[in-house]
Amino acid sequence: MHLLCALAAGHDEGLPPDGMDITAWRAEVEKARTVDPAEKMRELDQWVRRACDEGERRVRQMRRDMYDHAEALRCMEAELAAYDAVRAELPRLRTLPTAADPYLRTATAYLLGFFPEEAAGSLTALEAPLARETVPEVLAKAFISIALLSGTGLIPWLREHLDGPDPLLRWAAALSLARMDHGDPKVITALVAALTGPAQDAACPPFRDDRRTYAALSLARLGDRLPEQAVDAMLECLARASQLEACAMAVPALRMAFPQDPPRPRPPFAELTERQQRVVRLLAEKGPETWRWSNFTGILRAWNPPGDPAGCRTYAGLAASQ
Repeated sequence: MHLLCALAAGHDEGLPPDGMDITAWRAEVEKARTVDPAEKMRELDQWVRRACDEGERRVRQMRRDMYDHAEALRCMEAELAAYDAVRAELPRLRTLPTAADPYLRTATAYLLGFFPEEAAGSLTALEAPLARETVPEVLAKAFISIALLSGTGLIPWLREHLDGPDPLLRWAAALSLARMDHGDPKVITALVAALTGPAQDAACPPFRDDRRTYAALSLARLGDRLPEQAVDAMLECLARASQLEACAMAVPALRMAFPQDPPRPRPPFAELTERQQRVVRLLAEKGPETWRWSNFTGILRAWNPPGDPAGCRTYAGLAASQ
């Protein structure tokens, strides 16, 4: 089952809480089939010229020089073919949510959430054993896949678990309800509790990550609708984070502060909203142990604050670090 997950989605940590956008993926492959390779190279040349600084320009130039359109298309088609090969097996895999092995039930529930085109049959397979399922890890993974498949008919059932005794199920139910645009105060409260509580593994193998990261991503989906209490909780978590945890928390913080596309060209700091200024300052104040990660600088460049510590501090009106 691990292999099937990897074949279908590759590096899947970034899929929740938004899910698999298979329509966009298929459109991207189809566009690549029709593009003129020479035109693609011209697009890459323009992309290199739009780099924000010399460091980013060198990285983009390297990627442009390594690009081979025929090879890129071959890889894209192979990845999509692997996804469709796993998709073709779903009718047989849908019997496994009732298997005796709880680990297999958990992994199957996880896998079914990757295939929104097959939502009808997969939701039926996920829903049928829920009433008698007793293993929290299986239920939590089923909750999240139900949301990724837009199983709105199960919203009342998910709500019952917001007040339950198990923190894993409260987290998973809140994550699922937020994914289906039911981010009401009760859901927000549950997500904030997961965000401010002790760091815990999600305990849903193979879906293993810090619950706080996914709680923050779910809160960020609310954008301007997010109450200040939740904003404060997110920014407090970002302030405490360093190194790879800071990379994980930077993404939802920036999504929350900039709910539209990243502002380009970069506006003066004084023109940012108070919420945006708070996020940029917290990122600028990170120490060298965080700034050394290319993941971190890449995230900042993608959202358009300066991608180097000195430049980011200057932009945010902070004194130079010692």
